[in-house]
Amino acid sequence: MANRLHFGTSMILRSFFVLGAIAVGSTPAFATPIWSDPLTASQIDSTRWTVSISSPDMALAPSSGGVLMSLAGSAQGTSFGATLTSLCSVEGDFDIQVDYQLGLWPAKSGVRLALGAGSKSGFGAAIERDSLSANDVPVQRPGSEVYLTDFEPLASGTFMDVPTSDVQGMLRLVRSGGSVTAYFASPIGSWTIVASTAAPSEPVTLALQTWSGDGVFNKQSGGASVTFRNFAVNVGQLNCPDAGSGGADSGSVTVGDAASAGTGDGANTTIGGRNSGGCNCAVAGESRSGSSQLPLAFLGLCLAALGRPRRS
Repeated sequence: MANRLHFGTSMILRSFFVLGAIAVGSTPAFATPIWSDPLTASQIDSTRWTVSISSPDMALAPSSGGVLMSLAGSAQGTSFGATLTSLCSVEGDFDIQVDYQLGLWPAKSGVRLALGAGSKSGFGAAIERDSLSANDVPVQRPGSEVYLTDFEPLASGTFMDVPTSDVQGMLRLVRSGGSVTAYFASPIGSWTIVASTAAPSEPVTLALQTWSGDGVFNKQSGGASVTFRNFAVNVGQLNCPDAGSGGADSGSVTVGDAASAGTGDGANTTIGGRNSGGCNCAVAGESRSGSSQLPLAFLGLCLAALGRPRRS
């Protein structure tokens, strides 16, 4: 049965519409990313990221090996998660990616991780690496390990997913020409397209997230963990808060656009220098500190796993 979620004072009935097919693409040869963060510093860069943790059983810890997100086997609640959300927004076409490596990751745990993008108006897209628990609503089947797409806005339809045994790899989202496409790459493989769908060109904020919830979490699994590193915005019109004044950075740079990245031809995008809420269901449009507005589209993405329709 579909899940009902609160977005502020409104209630949305969960349903889904995804277009696409599995395909293999070449790995693009990008110039210097517009914004990159190896995520290997001893602290999270607070001028570029906000942290949201929705349960004392969740943890988010920076380290020299990357940002570790973990949840204990005792975690409980309608949803619980840890999210790193960008303070920077990206407009127009974009191409973003991140590396992940599973740590503690028992089979059938019901835990999800994702690279996502979301807007204030409700558009959202995520590429996930999921461990479906035995009582999950089937996508491949209960107990599967999958890459999976989750796209907003909501409409009648299904998810697209690909079974996998990967314990590390790369996640990627590309918005170009009115559509958004989700990819994954295994450690020694090329980019594989999971699915595409229509997408507006409005600004989005970006998120890295790990989460689950009582509807799917296997409490006998002992918990789970994942490390994110090498986050990059390869293409896009990036707008970031100025660390000194809270205003806009100045300057611009021109790079290849998302449609032609890696091909050596095509148009260029002018990049002007200058949050999708995470799985923290207590958030109602603001961060815990109240210092920044967080659009709530990604809140829907993080909970979508708790009410997936059966795949036809």
